[in-house]
Amino acid sequence: MQKSLEQIQKENRKFILEATGEYKDELELLKQQAHKIYNGFISTFFYPKPLTLSRVLLALKSKEDPFNPKRYEICLGTKKLFYYDYSKNIELVLDLKKETLEEQTEKTQRGLNTFSND
Repeated sequence: MQKSLEQIQKENRKFILEATGEYKDELELLKQQAHKIYNGFISTFFYPKPLTLSRVLLALKSKEDPFNPKRYEICLGTKKLFYYDYSKNIELVLDLKKETLEEQTEKTQRGLNTFSND
């Protein structure tokens, strides 16, 4: 059964926040804000920070294996960054004109999820 885009986005958010060391901070902030807004009920749809491309790239870098070749290419004409992980046969195409992961294509979001859960 294929995961929904919403589930993919939740998993990607957790992967990126854990990889960049921000997961506990955001979880605590969510608890504080959710307590004020929902009287103790934490909504899974409430996120204070967008997943910027710089955070996505830091997360990708944190998971790299020195023995597994990766390749990055930037195409200035299309303003896209291509990320290849040969051992997992994954290609991610990040549109640099879009500032957050949520704005990227569903294919890119699903590719990141495959990479992070493998």
